[in-house]
Amino acid sequence: MTILNWPKPANYQDFERMVLDALEVRWELRGKLEKLNFEGPGTGPQEGIDLFGCDNKGRYTVVQVKKREEVLILRDIKEDLRKFAARKDLPPIHCFYFATTAKRNRKIQHRAWEFAADYGFKVNFIYYDEICGYLAEEPGLLRKYFPELAIPTTACNHAAIASALPALQTAFRLTCLESDFRFGRPQDQLLVQTSLKTMETALRRFVSSEVAEKSFKEAEQLWLKVNAEEMDEDSRARELGRWATALKAHYIDKAFDQNIVAERSYELGAWLGRLSVEYDRTESEVYTNHRRRMSIKIVDRIRRLIPSMAEGEILEWVMGSVSGGFIYSFESDMDFGEVIYLNLESKLLWMN
Repeated sequence: MTILNWPKPANYQDFERMVLDALEVRWELRGKLEKLNFEGPGTGPQEGIDLFGCDNKGRYTVVQVKKREEVLILRDIKEDLRKFAARKDLPPIHCFYFATTAKRNRKIQHRAWEFAADYGFKVNFIYYDEICGYLAEEPGLLRKYFPELAIPTTACNHAAIASALPALQTAFRLTCLESDFRFGRPQDQLLVQTSLKTMETALRRFVSSEVAEKSFKEAEQLWLKVNAEEMDEDSRARELGRWATALKAHYIDKAFDQNIVAERSYELGAWLGRLSVEYDRTESEVYTNHRRRMSIKIVDRIRRLIPSMAEGEILEWVMGSVSGGFIYSFESDMDFGEVIYLNLESKLLWMN
């Protein structure tokens, strides 16, 4: 899932409907007779159950919805399981799920799994980020629950939208390779291989399979060369820079073909990639530099790419990433440039 500050539902009933829609998407039950049904508020006593029905394999399943701010309490979990086990009006179930907005807690999860032996069915958890990820797979549900995150499909024509995403991905990944080449060592072969594969996938969609395959092999050979010759960091970066410049001049520039959306998307991806490469600086340097550039340049570039988005909406979104602590986080190992890139990547995916 992308790093997004998903807005929380206003009340328990809204969250329950959100879970129902999300699981119907997850289990591909949309419009099918065996879909989950409400068993909660307004339908009589709950007795440890909010949703009941069959999953995509026809197995009976129970979902208990928990709207919480912090962690779940083990006592509540045990009580819900006890209440449900006492019911005699339902067939044997395969799994009992707790769908929750609470924070993940590994200790609680493991304790709950241990209960499975006592009750004869699995006990599992579905967390809020997973629920939102399932909803995001359907544009209609995304607009229903998160209208502030959805982009109108009228932002630009479908051909332009289709090229914008791979252009953004190609530019960002290509630019970030600079850091891999500059600071990588022979033992980082697997890491660099993964970066190259990601770039190849984007390039395949943006230009062609032939160019993607050729570029991957060239970059791979270049990586082996710069390590074998034991170049210093600047020389390694220059070698990659010459290769990347030739790739752009011979193939990428031609792929724009007067497509201003793809070109703007590529420019934005490259710029965010450069911000991401700067992540190797100290925390204070990164924070100061990015704060100074953020409000004007990012908003302007996103507006140029997606004119239908309001400036205030973009600024609030970008500022939220900063105030939320994502600008520089050793814990998440994610930098400001990558956070903005991942959010943009998600938005363009929804537009498709």
